Amino acid sequence: MDINNANLEVFFRDLSTQFTAGFNSGVETSVLTNVAMTMPSVTTASVNAWLNQIPNMRKWVGDRVVNDIESNTLVITNDKFESTIEMKREEIDDDEHGVYLPLASLMGQDAGMYPDELLVEALVNGETDTWTDGDTFYNNNRTFGSNTIDNLVELALSATTLNTAYQNMTSFVGHSDKPMKVVPKYLIHGPSNRTVAFDILKNDFIASSSAAIRNANQNLVTPIQSSRLVGDDAAKWFLCGEIAGIRGPVWQDRQKPEFQTSRLSPDSDFVFETDKFQFGTRMRGKAFLSLPQLIVGGIV
Repeated sequence: MDINNANLEVFFRDLSTQFTAGFNSGVETSVLTNVAMTMPSVTTASVNAWLNQIPNMRKWVGDRVVNDIESNTLVITNDKFESTIEMKREEIDDDEHGVYLPLASLMGQDAGMYPDELLVEALVNGETDTWTDGDTFYNNNRTFGSNTIDNLVELALSATTLNTAYQNMTSFVGHSDKPMKVVPKYLIHGPSNRTVAFDILKNDFIASSSAAIRNANQNLVTPIQSSRLVGDDAAKWFLCGEIAGIRGPVWQDRQKPEFQTSRLSPDSDFVFETDKFQFGTRMRGKAFLSLPQLIVGGIV
């Protein structure tokens, strides 16, 4: 291909089209699109003040009772992410540049999937990362007023352990000794727990010593499989819930992935000095966990 601005402009459009198609392919974005809450960000860091409990209604007797509930502040600083591919000039000269079109598609797909990866990473890191009170996010003895919040299960996924997590989550009581009203919604698990999750949540019947009986847990929550839960994290699982639309995993969205081609111009200093072309993508954001009562971690 003759290297000139007109030909490279066509090549750029083809790369951009492939990037967009890959980004919109929807491959494994189920945590971001279903489980997590997306929050827009307009600055380098966002301050998120989370109430320990949503105030409850009460019968009005006498003067109003002002809810003086402690709030915990999370200062979340956005991270910057990039991916870059380099091409030799002679590859374009010799019409070997077509191989980069599927690479642009893969770049777009990876950019679209990356928040999912970061969200699952945040769920896993809750085992050691501390929350605003100085305790690890998953904890057996976090106190809200005089009540204890236990959002840690240290046993493998089973009907028994899921029921324990479900009961804990739906029984959480806050500062005012009122139920927190958490609604469990999703079970995030890895490939090695696929059949376990199916047996717990999808089978019509469960086997017993005498006969098959109705599965009381069928469709209790929605299972979400993540390919990130492998290796040392293969046995981990997470029950995620919500309160009035507030969810545990959060994606703080500062800048969506953009396709960059500033180094595809034959007149650029970079091309003159290196005899190479580059294209890439960048994005900004941060995955984090909001309220401990919204996630029970199965840390195995």
